[in-house]
Amino acid sequence: ASGVVAEWVPIADDGRDSVFGPEQTEAQYEAALAADPAARPRGAWWRCRAFLAGALPPDAPVGHRRVLVHCALGVNRSPTIVAAWLMDVWRWDSERAMRYIHKRRPVVNPVDEHLQQLAGFQQQLGVA
Repeated sequence: ASGVVAEWVPIADDGRDSVFGPEQTEAQYEAALAADPAARPRGAWWRCRAFLAGALPPDAPVGHRRVLVHCALGVNRSPTIVAAWLMDVWRWDSERAMRYIHKRRPVVNPVDEHLQQLAGFQQQLGVA
């Protein structure tokens, strides 16, 4: 196996940040935290999407297209990002994406706020 590539992207566990809002770089988030320790992360999806697109090139052999998306417990934030990826790449609606993930990891349980944001993202994508 080749080396490990990692990316840290802040997403609040309570779902009250704007995951699909305007992109915020790591430096911008750190500056916002320095100015206000209660600052909320925003736009995490766009950084995650860029990382996943680089880690999962469509021309790579199927067996070489693997990536681990993880949060503290693997039940809320990471499934939200994986669902968004499935919605974006495979044009699935949010319910289908969550069913697919839940079938593979039954403990998945995103907070309602993340599910609502996924529904909004589905509308942005124009997926029925």
